[in-house]
Amino acid sequence: MNISLPGALETRIRELAAASGKAPEALVEEAVERMLDDEADRTEIASRMARFAETGAAFDHEDVLGTLRQRAKAKPGST
Repeated sequence: MNISLPGALETRIRELAAASGKAPEALVEEAVERMLDDEADRTEIASRMARFAETGAAFDHEDVLGTLRQRAKAKPGST
């Protein structure tokens, strides 16, 4: 897939790539992957909130902790 980016955005990507020692393509791939993961998280949260609104069923404490731990492990730079 090829995409066209505005010149200013392309410049920012190249500058960040140079500063980080990564290829510009790798930075864009990482950014898109994070965006898609975040969108999937938002979709799941919205689904759970709608289910709660309809049923009144709350989330189990252990399920919430497990989800948070999984996300923390999956996100770069998290502790």
